[in-house]
Amino acid sequence: MDNTKIMQNLKINKMCLKKQEIFCQQALRILPPSSRALYVGSTVLLWQYQAIKKIKLFKLSLIFLLEIYDILSALNSIQTDSMRYI
Repeated sequence: MDNTKIMQNLKINKMCLKKQEIFCQQALRILPPSSRALYVGSTVLLWQYQAIKKIKLFKLSLIFLLEIYDILSALNSIQTDSMRYI
């Protein structure tokens, strides 16, 4: 990979991190406590997946997509269990 490509990848990652930080701050102010973790977690994971896709690491993006599915499944079951007791 040449230096230009590396610099482009670093810029993409930096922009995604800033976007995630702003989003998380806004979401934590607005959302009720019961839905904060599910919404913020799933959105940040989606942005990370999109950043990996932009860098065109297809094998890594597929692995990451499977990890996102596992994490979202776990978050969904936690959300469902917590709603059962409310």
